[in-house]
Amino acid sequence: QAVHNHVIVAYIPTGVSPIGIVFNPVNNLIYAANQISGTVTVIDANNTVVNTIQLVPSFPGFCSPVSLCVNTNIASTGYGHVYVACSVANKVDVINLSFHVVASIMVGLRPMSVAYNPVNNRVYAVNLVSNNLSIIDPEINATIPGPPLDVFGNPIAVGIHPVNGEVYVAQSLFNSVIVFNSGHAFISSIPGTGVYPIDISFNPANLSMYVTAYASNSICQIDPVLYTILTTIPVGTKPTHSFFNSVNSFLYVLNASIGTISIIKADNSIEYTYNVGIHSTGGDFNSSNGLIYISDPAHNQVVAISYAGLTISDDYNEIKADLQYNIALVQHSRFIVTGAERIHSFRLNRFNMYGKLSRKALSMESYTSPQSGINVVEMAGLAGTIIDGKMNWTFKLPALHTVSILVWIRYFRLRDLLDSS
Repeated sequence: QAVHNHVIVAYIPTGVSPIGIVFNPVNNLIYAANQISGTVTVIDANNTVVNTIQLVPSFPGFCSPVSLCVNTNIASTGYGHVYVACSVANKVDVINLSFHVVASIMVGLRPMSVAYNPVNNRVYAVNLVSNNLSIIDPEINATIPGPPLDVFGNPIAVGIHPVNGEVYVAQSLFNSVIVFNSGHAFISSIPGTGVYPIDISFNPANLSMYVTAYASNSICQIDPVLYTILTTIPVGTKPTHSFFNSVNSFLYVLNASIGTISIIKADNSIEYTYNVGIHSTGGDFNSSNGLIYISDPAHNQVVAISYAGLTISDDYNEIKADLQYNIALVQHSRFIVTGAERIHSFRLNRFNMYGKLSRKALSMESYTSPQSGINVVEMAGLAGTIIDGKMNWTFKLPALHTVSILVWIRYFRLRDLLDSS
C-alpha cells in the first residue's frame, strides 16, 4: 500500500491574477502568466521571484496573458523560449532565456491556449473568437504562410501528442475534440468529451490524451489510435486544467470551484483527492526540485506544493496490530536514503496513558556508503526504546528522495512472561 502527502511549502507573490503556469526545463524556472497586470512572473527552484516581465500593452487587462508553452527542441534557434498567449491583444509574445520579449506575433481573435509540438517544431495558438488555429514557426517567429487552420466550435484549448506530433483541439461549443496530424491534415472528430471541454493534456504513464470537461466535472481519456473516448473519470467541481507529475506518474486535475486536486493513476483510478483550498486555474510540475506549482488568481500568488510518497509492505498492518498487544524493543535501526541530502530533524514521539505527547530529538550518525555512494543514517538513540501503539517517529526528507528503513527488534510476548511450569 502507499501513503501520500502533499504539503504547501511556499506562497510566491506574482502579478495580478496569475492564470497559466509552465515549467521551463531548459533553465529550470517556473513562468506564471498574470492576466490582469499583463506580466509574466519567473520563479526559481528556491521559490524566489527572479524576474517580472512586463508585456504590452501594459494597461491592466489590455494584454491578458493566459497560457504559456516552452520550445524544448535543442536544435531550434528558439530553444528554451517561452510563448505567451495574450488573449485580449490577439498575439503571442516570445520570451527568450534572458527574459526579453524578442517577438510579438499577431494571431487570431482571442488566443486562449498555446502548445509546442516537438515533432514538427511548431507552436500552436488556438483562437476562441475567430474559430481557428494559428501555426507559428519558431525559427522566424512568425505564422507559417497561408490562412490559419479552421477548427470551429469555439476552440478553447490545444494539446500535443509528443510522440506522433498529432494536434488535439477542444471545441467547447460542440463538446468534442478535433484531431490533426503533424502535417495539419484532418484525422478525426471525437464527440462525447463532456460538457465544455476546456483543457487537453498528455499522460506519459499510459500514452493517452486527456480532455478536461469543465461543466460536467469530469476528465476523459482519449485512445490515441482509435480516436475514441476510453473512459470518463468523475473529478471535482469545475475542473480547469491537468498536468503530469513524472516522479509519481500521477495526473493532477485542478478543480477550481472547490479548491481540490484530483490525483489520477495510469489505470484511471483516483489515488486520492487533495484539498489544497485554492481555486486554481493552472499548474505544472517542476522536475528540478520535485515541487508542484499551481496558480492562485484570487490572492495574486503561485503556490508551491511538495509531494511525499511512502510505500508500505503488505504485512505492515498485521505487524502494527500485533505490536498493540506484544511490545518490542528496538535493537538497532538504519535508514538508507537516496539523493544528495540526508534525514534531519529526527524525533521520537510518545503518548502516555493520559494522551499527553512528549517529544525527544535524537542524534544521528550519518555517512556515505562506500559501496553504493548513498547516504546511511545509524540511529543508535533508538536502541532500547519500546515499539507499541503509543509511539511514532518523525523526520524530514527533501523531495525526490527515497528512504528504506531497517529495524531490528526483540519481541516480548505475554506467553514469554508466564511460568511454563
